[in-house]
Amino acid sequence: MTNGLVNGGRWLVASVFAIEGVTWVWSSVVTRLIDSLTGFARSEPVSFFPVYEGIMSSGTLLLCAWGIFNWRVWGRYLAVFLATFGVIVAIAAVRFGGGSRSYVALTFAIVLNSLVLIWLLLPSVRAEYARKALTA
Repeated sequence: MTNGLVNGGRWLVASVFAIEGVTWVWSSVVTRLIDSLTGFARSEPVSFFPVYEGIMSSGTLLLCAWGIFNWRVWGRYLAVFLATFGVIVAIAAVRFGGGSRSYVALTFAIVLNSLVLIWLLLPSVRAEYARKALTA
């Protein structure tokens, strides 16, 4: 039986990755696809690489959310990797960014990814993933 922190945290962490994945779909895939198709209609040189990149990024985030929600061990490992990568990138952007992005947004990204990492590395969460892996 899972406690409230483990089960509630699972919902929160899965929703964080799902919201981030849906945001990537909208901001990266849909808008860039519209821009690329508009440029293609005007006979301008177009690259669909940003669209493919957005599809892969959003697919990875949505897959991670599904894995966390369904207690999959690979989802936990993927989430640990993505959250660690998010913390490192946000810290590097604060350090070397030169003021191009809002420090409030970067600080929020650092705090949110750190909280996700803390939840993923809690002993009770690791034990629950191990228990689910043995019973599945």
